[in-house]
Amino acid sequence: MPTSWTDHPATSTTPAKALHINEVRAAINTALGFTPNWTDGATVSNTIPIRAKHFTEIKDAIQTLWRDRGLGLIPNWTSGQEPDGPSIVSTHTGTPIRASDINDVRRWFNYYETWGDLRGVHWFKSGINDFPHVGWNVETVIALQRFDPQTQEWVYNESAVTGTGGALERCTAARNYGLVNIVRMDWRPGLAVPTGSGDYGAWKNNFNTAVNSLIDVATIFIAGNEPNVEGSISAADYASAFDYLYSYKVQYTHYLAAGPSVWSYLDLDWLSSMAADLDATDGFALHSYGTPYMQWAQSCSAMCDNPTQSCSFDCADPPPDPTIPGDASFQRFRDYLAQISTSQWPNVQIYLTETNTHGFGSATSNDNQPKDNYPTGWMQNAYAAVHGYNTNRGQNDPRVLTLCWFVDDDTGNLDWEGYALSNTQIGNLGNARSDFISSTTSTGL
Repeated sequence: MPTSWTDHPATSTTPAKALHINEVRAAINTALGFTPNWTDGATVSNTIPIRAKHFTEIKDAIQTLWRDRGLGLIPNWTSGQEPDGPSIVSTHTGTPIRASDINDVRRWFNYYETWGDLRGVHWFKSGINDFPHVGWNVETVIALQRFDPQTQEWVYNESAVTGTGGALERCTAARNYGLVNIVRMDWRPGLAVPTGSGDYGAWKNNFNTAVNSLIDVATIFIAGNEPNVEGSISAADYASAFDYLYSYKVQYTHYLAAGPSVWSYLDLDWLSSMAADLDATDGFALHSYGTPYMQWAQSCSAMCDNPTQSCSFDCADPPPDPTIPGDASFQRFRDYLAQISTSQWPNVQIYLTETNTHGFGSATSNDNQPKDNYPTGWMQNAYAAVHGYNTNRGQNDPRVLTLCWFVDDDTGNLDWEGYALSNTQIGNLGNARSDFISSTTSTGL
């Protein structure tokens, strides 16, 4: 529950009070689980003038919270500069402490407290103002390196990071809207991470250069995408590459290991092996779709359109390839989590960065796109399924923080036109967007 402020918002006619400082400090103490080293102790006396350092200490403590939760850097002060000087007494000669300063620190903490909503999208489409302001956005650097035809060499793909339409621009728009960014960064086109240790150094340098360019608007980064497909990288080779990268991780960031593709039982084995081989990670980025793209899913009973219900190929005709499961119910995310050892990775954070109803219906026609097959209410049921898992999971079981719809914005890639929530006039996508907006299930913190 968000903190209840005594007089919120503070107004320009309300003098800054020790009560304001103490309320925020108490909320931070609870959130951190310990009491920071406040200058005047946990409570500011009403007889002590309010000082600029009180606000700066609170700002620093909130930043610690945000960084720990992967929320990045807190926004600037409304006034454009931090308060300075000893107090708000009439002899003060620095920047006066304003009501906006009080509101800033409260707003930053309120945002932290309400963060935890599962809802997110892949490629947020800015300019549409109906999304909830607390949620997630997945952006991509499709290739950290590009091939330069003039030099015939692979070079850092700076434009994909800081250029027009690049990750920085898109992350800034999403962050300004109030979303928390997760950035997936692939090594080269179609190659999740380097396949040989000889490229590790260049990859690490490129990855961390991009991280430092984005750190004001993003602190959560995924190393590659579906490595068992993009480069056919083995679990052991991916773990080796990730461990090297992680050993050079930029401070105050989260580096996530990428999960496999989602279309066969083999990817469960890949994830199990990769998770076992890893030495360190801040979490796992996994994909979980409504069904793994199989024809026989359409002959399952109606319950299979409800992602809170279990539905496998057992309720349909035998699949043509028994090594590939059909699961129209979305429950397969539990199978993925079961591959991650709770003894090796207790309470590890899981980011489900791609989901939708792709696969309902036939694998040989276009009716497996959400524009054609999205059933009203599916979004609420999917969030309820994940929330139910989080609520009932064991103490050391993985915790799911996000469930992000793929995609919101199809600009520049019409392959995803039938998937994009921003295309509200196409087929069932308007209903999908409405369901996304009205879904309020939250993981909490």
